[in-house]
Amino acid sequence: MISRKSIAILAVVLMLVLGVAVAQNYAGFGSPKVVRPKPSYQVQVTVLQCVVAPTDDYNATTDDDTILVSDEPAGKQVVLPVTNVAIGKVFVISNAVGSYEVILTTADNGNSLEFGAATMNPGTWASVVWTGTQYRYVTENL
Repeated sequence: MISRKSIAILAVVLMLVLGVAVAQNYAGFGSPKVVRPKPSYQVQVTVLQCVVAPTDDYNATTDDDTILVSDEPAGKQVVLPVTNVAIGKVFVISNAVGSYEVILTTADNGNSLEFGAATMNPGTWASVVWTGTQYRYVTENL
């Protein structure tokens, strides 16, 4: 039969072994510290690569990013393409200079614009996005 003294010694030894095992998992007792890699975050920055400033009616290309319109003379139009346009393509169109309205339309006579042909007042800009079937846009005052 095992004595109480033997059971107590066995319990102390088991607690020490268990304590050492747990401590080693937490980088204790000189064992090397576990270094977990930090998560990597990728940030996508879009650079506007093609900025145009037409002086007359302008037929935009799929490479254009920003179109800075001078509305002199009156009645100027910006025509957006409807073929070979990548889904999500954004055009930023500004009518910040001048005192006349600029007509924003598409190559299919405005049928691909969310609300049809748009009139951009002086001092406004539009952010226009191709969804694959039509352009959706938001206009704001500068």
